[in-house]
Amino acid sequence: MKLFREPGQTKRRRVTDRKTRRHGRGRSNEAGGKGPEVLEDILRRWLKENSLDTTLGRAQLESCWKDTVGEEVADRTRIVDLRGGTLVVEVDSAPLLGELSAYYREEIMSSLRQSEGFPNFQNIRFRAGNFETNT
Repeated sequence: MKLFREPGQTKRRRVTDRKTRRHGRGRSNEAGGKGPEVLEDILRRWLKENSLDTTLGRAQLESCWKDTVGEEVADRTRIVDLRGGTLVVEVDSAPLLGELSAYYREEIMSSLRQSEGFPNFQNIRFRAGNFETNT
C-alpha cells in the first residue's frame, strides 16, 4: 500500500465525489418533484398547512399589545419575544413592573388569550428594561 503519490500521478476520483453524486431519492425529478429541499422550507410549509404558523408581523404584535393594555402602558413597555407560548415584555420602571406582574398579570393573560394576535399564547413574563419611549 502506497502512502504517497508519485510525481505526475493524478488523484483518483471517488464515486461519491460532489460532481458525480446524484440527487437525493426523496423527491426525484422523474416523479415531478423539485429535488432536495431545505428543511426550513419544509417545516415552514408544514406549520402553515397545519395552522400553526406563528410568524406574525412586529407591527401586528405591537398593535394587539396596545389594544390589550392601553396606550399609556404600551408606551412604557416593549415586546421583546414571543417564543414557545411565552410572551416576554420589557418594562421601563420597577414600580410598573411590580404592578403589572402582581396585579394585572392574569387580566392581561386572559385578554391576550382571547385575541387573535397572540396564537398559542400560554404565559407572560415581565422584565426590567432600559429603553427610550416613543414620546
